[in-house]
Amino acid sequence: GAWHLLGFALLMAGCAATVGGPLGVPLGDGLGAVRVEVSGLGVSATPEPEPALGGKFLRNLLGVSATPKLPADPSGPPRTAYPSLPVSTLFYTYTWTTTTDEPVTPPPEQNGNDFILPVGNYKLAVQAYVGTAALAAKLVGTGVGTVATSTPTTITVGNGNTTTVTVKLQPVDGTDSATGTGPDAVTGTLAYTITYPAGVTTLSLTLQKLEGGPVTTLSPTSTTTNASTGVTTATGTTDVAAGDYLLRATLGNSAGAAGMSETVRIYGNMTTTVPPTGDDPDPSAASFAFAAGDFTKGDPVVIGEYTGEFTVQKEGGLIKSITLEDSSKILIGRKADEQVILKLDKDGKLLFRDAVNGSRPIGSYGEFQLINTDNATRNGKYKQEADLDLMGSSTQQWTAVGDGATDALRFTGTFDGGGKAISNLYINTTLGGQGLFGATGSGSTVKNVHIASGSIKGGDYSGGVVGSSVGAIIACSNTGDVTGVGWVGGVAGYNQGSVTACYNTGAVSGTYYYIGGVVGQN
Repeated sequence: GAWHLLGFALLMAGCAATVGGPLGVPLGDGLGAVRVEVSGLGVSATPEPEPALGGKFLRNLLGVSATPKLPADPSGPPRTAYPSLPVSTLFYTYTWTTTTDEPVTPPPEQNGNDFILPVGNYKLAVQAYVGTAALAAKLVGTGVGTVATSTPTTITVGNGNTTTVTVKLQPVDGTDSATGTGPDAVTGTLAYTITYPAGVTTLSLTLQKLEGGPVTTLSPTSTTTNASTGVTTATGTTDVAAGDYLLRATLGNSAGAAGMSETVRIYGNMTTTVPPTGDDPDPSAASFAFAAGDFTKGDPVVIGEYTGEFTVQKEGGLIKSITLEDSSKILIGRKADEQVILKLDKDGKLLFRDAVNGSRPIGSYGEFQLINTDNATRNGKYKQEADLDLMGSSTQQWTAVGDGATDALRFTGTFDGGGKAISNLYINTTLGGQGLFGATGSGSTVKNVHIASGSIKGGDYSGGVVGSSVGAIIACSNTGDVTGVGWVGGVAGYNQGSVTACYNTGAVSGTYYYIGGVVGQN
């Protein structure tokens, strides 16, 4: 009843208080009374009156001290979110035994949390459940009764006396490892909401157990955009093992990157709803609310499952690369005043970011080269999002995307250069099929690619944009020098597809035949 609701409110608030009514039973003649005070679960928050429950005190549902937004790569979370309050479905059970673990039968007469017991020594176990006994109630907390002046788990009932017993409930966990796995693992639910302005092209949301468990990438289950404001609201829930987690959100747009993080306490069989930020937030507002002014430029931001450290290598206003803590290097090739966002897996392996308007963004040397890593990626859709410096030198040669030696390795997808520049493209080899793209296949499209500078030296079928093309080349240009044997062109060495609205201003030379300014042989 209402007393039980109050009992759980105080349990959640961590403030001990008597939850039973008057005993109403004469004591003495071998009988004593025990009054049980319940607290626990470690939540520190000020109870507030709840008018719907007749002014009974309930925990502040936010359960956190709110703080401002964080940088994109925060040093640590500033607040902790706790579970929601399931007052409508909570009930307790009380198990009394003797000190030798024999059950006390028949059950003692009780009034609320007051118990009448024969004189003797006892132990008390309390369980808190959500649900109903008829509908598979789930355990959320357990505790044992203690008396300040006695052995911790021994309760002495004296003739005619009233003894006060305290019970501090602990959340149900049932796990014995950081991963939260095993036959006794207990899960809870995390609920979250994120809002962000128009123009966001990167959204990374991850959850990691604080003890160092694996990183889980979360995917919102519902995403809606306000047509008038452009603000997107993304919501979702996920079930995870009970424990403490770091929830991190990282976003990116053309202005830079923004991020926030929380520690989240997941209790078994309960739902933790991450509250909004702000000094006096609206409980219906977003967990993480981003505005346009939150996005700032800085060093590369890493999204995905990687949690390790990295260092940034810059030279002459250029971000050349980042080096991970295992000494592996990822090439960047971007201006230092532009925001770079990279997606890494838990081992630090570079991944494609999520598609934007159907195309995967290409914003670094490393992402461009990813197209070569798997046959399945050679037929995707990609769009270059910024000028790229390929940093060409004798020690940094470009590997052409798509290999004409095997038809299965030709690039057969769509690459949109977005009108951005590609500079310092450098290739020096005797092999054929050389260019930014070595060979493209039937159905492929390469468009809006502009090679601002470079030097390409190869064998047969060498071109600035494509060495050997069986697809479409549209609105592309080349300013770099191209040298080959036969089938050499400024834009394409060999074309069996279509070349539209392209031009070349670079020097083109060869030692055999089929040498042309735009196309060697069409």
